Amino acid sequence: MDPTVEQKTKPLPPQVLQEEMQQRLNRLMEADWSDAERGLYPASLLFDRSWSDFFLYYPMIWLDFPQMWERVKQKRYQEFSPEIETEGYPGYYMQNFH
Repeated sequence: MDPTVEQKTKPLPPQVLQEEMQQRLNRLMEADWSDAERGLYPASLLFDRSWSDFFLYYPMIWLDFPQMWERVKQKRYQEFSPEIETEGYPGYYMQNFH
């Protein structure tokens, strides 16, 4: 967490947080499985991620954190990389929360 952000809420106990996260993950997985069963995408997409993808993209997430915190602190929620095409999307879709 950004040390300059004032905490205004009481943290959840770790057990409650873990249970809530597990429930949310289960609901997400159920929704994904249901979508795959309906033919929205192949079920193999739910399971076939390569380790090379993980090792390629996971470090990129951590490297983006400093820039993400700067955007949040400066309230630059509609700032995107130049290579991202934003034309034609409604304003409410144009929110960059990370």
